[in-house]
Amino acid sequence: MIGSVKLSISDGLRNAARRFPAQIAIEDGDLRISYGALADRVGRVGSLARDSWQLARGDRVALIAANCSSYIEVVLGLAEQGVV
Repeated sequence: MIGSVKLSISDGLRNAARRFPAQIAIEDGDLRISYGALADRVGRVGSLARDSWQLARGDRVALIAANCSSYIEVVLGLAEQGVV
């Protein structure tokens, strides 16, 4: 929290995507994802969580996944929706 503003982990990504949209955010083997593309993907995961999975702010989930770019997308997308 900065002052009285609550920040989520996805806020850092959104700020980086605004400032450096073309810079590489993730390298996973041969895969390279820019901050702009990552922000887009995270937004789609957040929409999926809300609309299809019916998750709401404060809901709790457990995620078991490999250490890969998809993990980051899911964690940030859920955080953006306020899912714990």
